[in-house]
Amino acid sequence: MEDAANSGLDVKWYMNLFLDNEIVRLVNSDLMFAMFSIIFVWIWMRVHTGSTFIASLGMYMVFCSVPVSLLLYKGLFQIPYFDSLHTLVIFIVLGVGADDIFVLVDSWKQTRDEYPGDISWHCDIPLTHKRLESCYAVSVR
Repeated sequence: MEDAANSGLDVKWYMNLFLDNEIVRLVNSDLMFAMFSIIFVWIWMRVHTGSTFIASLGMYMVFCSVPVSLLLYKGLFQIPYFDSLHTLVIFIVLGVGADDIFVLVDSWKQTRDEYPGDISWHCDIPLTHKRLESCYAVSVR
C-alpha cells in the first residue's frame, strides 16, 4: 500500500479482516508463550522435587483450579464479563501452585532432622504421619 496523503490529509486504513488476522496472530503467539511457561514450570518442579509424580500432580492441581474458579466466577457469582486479560490467570495460578509444591517439599526436607530415619512404604506409619503433620505446620507458617 502506498501512503494516502494529500495536502495535509492523512487517511488511515482499517479493515475488520486485518484486525481479525492481527488478533489471531497475537493470540497464537501468547498461547505458545503460555505453553512454554507450563512446560518450564513442570520441568523446574521436576528438578526441584526430584519426582515426576509430584511435579505432575502439582501441574494437575494447577489445571484443576481453573475450572473451579470459572464455576465460582460464572456459576455462583453470575458475572458475565470476561476479557482477554482474564486469560492471564494461568500465569498467576502457575506461580502460586508451583510455590505451594516448593514450600511443601522444602518443609518436608527440613523435618528430616526432627524425624530421622527412612520414610518408605515399610516404615512406621505413625512416624510418617507425625512428620507430615510437622511438615504442614512448617509450611503454613
